[in-house]
Amino acid sequence: MKRVLFLSVLIMCTVSMMCFSNVKNVPSYFDAVIKMGYADVEHEPCEIEYITIPEEFGAVYVRYNEMLKKEGYDLSFYKGERCIRYTYFIPSVNARANILVHNGEIIGGDICGITIDSIMIPIKK
Repeated sequence: MKRVLFLSVLIMCTVSMMCFSNVKNVPSYFDAVIKMGYADVEHEPCEIEYITIPEEFGAVYVRYNEMLKKEGYDLSFYKGERCIRYTYFIPSVNARANILVHNGEIIGGDICGITIDSIMIPIKK
């Protein structure tokens, strides 16, 4: 089930995004990952992408949002809004940290392994 959630969110984001590579002078959100105990997180994002939070949540977004709500985030306030996803690599656990930002504010995110059978956990508020 977690694999399906991860893959579905990844596919949905990939379909609705515009990719930015080699962007300079981006704000740093890696402190949110360090706060969770991952001190070796890379300081520069490996990906920066615009995504649009869907107007209506399908089953995947409902489950993803329920996971985020456990840490005090709620994407339902941002339905239809464009935000930026900053992705940081965490080498010690071979994982990615995805931080969702809207108007400079972190609105959610997750840490997930890069293998198909990895778990996904929400970032802490």
